[in-house]
Amino acid sequence: MLQVSRSCLLQPLQLGIRHLKVKIKAPQPKLSEIKWKFDDNMDYGIYSASSGYIKDASFEAGRVSIRRKANVREIWVAEATVPVTKKAIGSRMGKGKGKLQHYVRIVKPGEKLFEFNCNNEYLARAAFRAATFKLPVRTKLRIRPKSDAN
Repeated sequence: MLQVSRSCLLQPLQLGIRHLKVKIKAPQPKLSEIKWKFDDNMDYGIYSASSGYIKDASFEAGRVSIRRKANVREIWVAEATVPVTKKAIGSRMGKGKGKLQHYVRIVKPGEKLFEFNCNNEYLARAAFRAATFKLPVRTKLRIRPKSDAN
């Protein structure tokens, strides 16, 4: 006769295999596959090489770092225009939409994030490096090609 303990009878049945729920991100394109939207209005441009959401605070931090490193005043910055709302931490479900928390920009690969003029390429590369650390996406520095006016 098979003896079964009482604690075993009180356990719920474990049926099937437990799978982990893992979010799979879409693969980011290679630099050669990106359709760049180059707009050479100024000497140097910082373009996104991957997609993502960028907060307005990140754009401001990048602008300040470019301003400090390259010591330039002419800077074009993309605007974050999509509002993001969030409910308070202790609030229960329902009772309408949450309050406005911040603005973001939905960035696709190849979009322009910053443009600036600088007369020294070394300072421009240092400014690019400093601004890249502030952004949550991969970036690429674009230097305007020299035009032959001869």
